[in-house]
Amino acid sequence: MSIRHVLLARQPIYNQALEISAYELLFRSTDTNNSADFKDGDKATSQVLLNAFGEAGLESICGSHPAYINFTKNLILELPPFNPSQFVIEILEDIQVDDALINALQRAKSQGSKLALDDFVLDHNSAPLLHLADIIKVDVLSLSEKQIERFAKAFIPRGMTMLAEKVETHEMFQFCKDLGFKLFQGYFLSRPKIIEGHAIPENKLIVLRLLRELQNADINGASMADILSQDPQMSYKLLKLVNSAAFVRVSKCTSLQQAIATLGLDHIRRWASLLALGNLEDKPLALRQTSLER
Repeated sequence: MSIRHVLLARQPIYNQALEISAYELLFRSTDTNNSADFKDGDKATSQVLLNAFGEAGLESICGSHPAYINFTKNLILELPPFNPSQFVIEILEDIQVDDALINALQRAKSQGSKLALDDFVLDHNSAPLLHLADIIKVDVLSLSEKQIERFAKAFIPRGMTMLAEKVETHEMFQFCKDLGFKLFQGYFLSRPKIIEGHAIPENKLIVLRLLRELQNADINGASMADILSQDPQMSYKLLKLVNSAAFVRVSKCTSLQQAIATLGLDHIRRWASLLALGNLEDKPLALRQTSLER
């Protein structure tokens, strides 16, 4: 009997008619209590992305709805190689904003991604993000009604979509709806649901070798296929990923060589970096930093 593992948690986001508009995908550990606590944001986001787009398949989790996913700064600077129209990049309030981040977010938007400011608080750090944001997520549980109203009056006229999160009562839902909020999320509407599946681990030595070789400017498709072919699980995952909705522009791939040629080295590098960040718990810190560098 195969063992099922916790892949992630999924919480619906509703529109004003209480129809599901999207899902937020949340990190959950694989221990017995399904704790949401984590110390490493890169690892947590990488695991969510790998499990959503790889192990389970995003269409089986979200259907035709977009996925809201918390992104760390590292993973914004080096976006995962997935169809950007399928996910909304949630920018956490503690991310330090600089020119590199702004440029990366502009590239993401040009490729079709939408941006949401999570737990938004207006200050000198977050202000430069306002001209890029599509969605403002407001933690209504931590604010007074006057503060919530000020947010609505400030941003709705600017064409931004307001999302009320942590909605725990019908009264708060109605209050935000009357203010013009379009999207709603919280325990009153639906609690996060654990999604389980069969997580197949990669061969750590093969992942490390792939990362090492990907730093070589002379690497080619044949040598990469040789490395990947040594781990049938990685080969299977790559073919499954390439043929999923994550790569809607890609024709059906039936061989490892074809998948590598179709994706290109840049996408393979990003995929390998996700594998390292998400699954190699005992990887050296220096290797992890190198894997994040282009």
